[in-house]
Amino acid sequence: MKCDPNQFRAAPPSLAVKPRLIRQLFLPPLIIALMIGLGYIGFWISEYYGIRTLSDTGERQLELHARTVESELSKYTYLPSLLELESSVSLLLADPSQETRKTVNDYLEGLNRRSRSRAIYVMDTTGRVLATSNWRDADSYQGEDLSFRAYFQNAVRGQPGRFYGIGSTNGEPGYYLAHGLEEHGKIIGVAVVKVRLEALEERWQRARLEAFVSDENGIIILSSDPARRLKAVRPLSDETKDRLAHSLQYYWATLNALEPLARERLNERAEKLTFPANSEVVNDEHAVSYLAQTRPLNDTPWHFTLLTPLNDLRRAAINQGILVAVAFGLVAFLLIAWNERRKVIATRLAAREALQEANSQLERR
Repeated sequence: MKCDPNQFRAAPPSLAVKPRLIRQLFLPPLIIALMIGLGYIGFWISEYYGIRTLSDTGERQLELHARTVESELSKYTYLPSLLELESSVSLLLADPSQETRKTVNDYLEGLNRRSRSRAIYVMDTTGRVLATSNWRDADSYQGEDLSFRAYFQNAVRGQPGRFYGIGSTNGEPGYYLAHGLEEHGKIIGVAVVKVRLEALEERWQRARLEAFVSDENGIIILSSDPARRLKAVRPLSDETKDRLAHSLQYYWATLNALEPLARERLNERAEKLTFPANSEVVNDEHAVSYLAQTRPLNDTPWHFTLLTPLNDLRRAAINQGILVAVAFGLVAFLLIAWNERRKVIATRLAAREALQEANSQLERR
């Protein structure tokens, strides 16, 4: 008996090879694309939840440090109104004689020393300084006309005067608290206390805390990083720049904007900021990202901003993304190897069965 040679003919080469060729051409790019996609998803999820965790922790830190700033500012609020109780101050405003001026100067000098403020002075209703605690200094405020200062203009109208600016006499920055001095329901003068707030900045630096305070004009007036001081949180309009230059509130500072490479709003009180490498603010070989959380300071038009670096978090998220991509690639490789092994075994079994079937047919014939 003869076996029909066409009975066990293999499939045409083109039909057998084509599926394998398609797999060889398209499977590797597909796996690489999936690795990149899943790696990015892993990175994004890790960064997202990491920022949420930092944000929750930052909210507590934000509240703690903002209250510290509020406490520091409120320590001196009583001082200007205290001068209303001093009879020699009332006498000076009514009759500014040399003898009365010396008495008030000595009183203010002692009060300034005890309260540890920078300066205390008394102005008449025209804005002229009649007496001051620094009367002995070469850059004394004695006789200065400070009527252009916003804190005086508010206080002389009976409103609280709160102001951060750079002194026009000595160029020294400070926080000014002003109070209208009344007698028989009429304002007869203005008392001003100047306070230095650098202790807050030094405290932040010792704690390695990155933070700043911006005033009602959006100008950074206190900062753990000196490079950020007297920069605008956002670009100022030409009209605002002209107004601030005319007021001399910041003396002759240029008030450049603190412009990050990227700004992403996360919620009402938080945003993500990225500063360029080797900028005026960040001296680093790579761009630096921060979680910026902001809270208004009570009894002031100011805002406190806490900056939490995100670079370590970003590196961890990148590592997580790489781990996801590599894990997927490894699983895909194992699945492909297993599938190829399964095919080899299946082919061998099929060949064995075919051989057995052929032998059986030959034996029957």
